Amino acid sequence: MVGVTADEPRRYLDDTVLSTLRQMGVDVADVQSWGSFAFIAQKDFFTNTVFRKVLTGTESRRQAARFKAIITGIITTGIHSYSGSMELELVNSCCMLDF
Repeated sequence: MVGVTADEPRRYLDDTVLSTLRQMGVDVADVQSWGSFAFIAQKDFFTNTVFRKVLTGTESRRQAARFKAIITGIITTGIHSYSGSMELELVNSCCMLDF
């Protein structure tokens, strides 16, 4: 699961969603208005969660939450399969994939 935010990331996150994110290793309770966060989590392996957050809008305008990750394995969409690795760059709400 990949999560990337933009604009107002906390506005519509109720206590249930915040609790679920926290269980995944994504604690965003302190992210303020216009802050940003991004994460990659694997179901049932939340100790491996990669998470970045920038607390304020001022800081996010300078350097939004971001990271680069290489995700390997098999991706299946409908009847199409791709195996190998892809490079994933997440910046604000933009994702760039290189196969």
